[in-house]
Amino acid sequence: GRHWRDFAHAEDCRVVAEAIAEALRCGRAQCEMRVRRSDGSVVHCLKTMAIRHDEQGRPAGHYCFMTDITARMEAERALRLSEERYRAMIEMQTEYICRWTPDGRLTFVNEAYARCFGKSREQLIGGTFMPMIHEEDWCVVQEAMSRLTGANPTTTVEHRVIMHDRSIRWHRWTTRGIFGPAGEVAEYQSVGTDITELRGSA
Repeated sequence: GRHWRDFAHAEDCRVVAEAIAEALRCGRAQCEMRVRRSDGSVVHCLKTMAIRHDEQGRPAGHYCFMTDITARMEAERALRLSEERYRAMIEMQTEYICRWTPDGRLTFVNEAYARCFGKSREQLIGGTFMPMIHEEDWCVVQEAMSRLTGANPTTTVEHRVIMHDRSIRWHRWTTRGIFGPAGEVAEYQSVGTDITELRGSA
């Protein structure tokens, strides 16, 4: 005999009210809400509602099915925190980090990579990094990539790189192939460092 608001988290009452209004318009609706239990703890629930009609076809109430999704919500929160920590760790690196597809299109670059080549992430992602490799070294890079397999997914290669100011630097890149279920290369992840001083003047 109590009202649903007695159990709903105060911040979620508006969401539930909007879902009830949608159910009245469409016959059924869903929403996620927090519910206070008798012991004071709070659980996350998926609430599914279906309108019940009287003999004249008028809304006379609604059926409600509640599914506890607390474990899923906690898992999603843990995943978000893990991804945020991973991104923070990547951004702290001084090495140049990028991910790219087999046709050479960049899908991710860290800030160090963007600064190295004097461009923003938006300018780099979706573009190809191949023009940055000295033309005499393309074959070296391509040959190294061709050796990657599921059993031997990592290779390291040194080559010259054309910088944004047209100067030439030596880089050492370690690349790992990321393979799909059929054994095909789905993507590459590369970590690079500037070794010009070690190699001498380019």
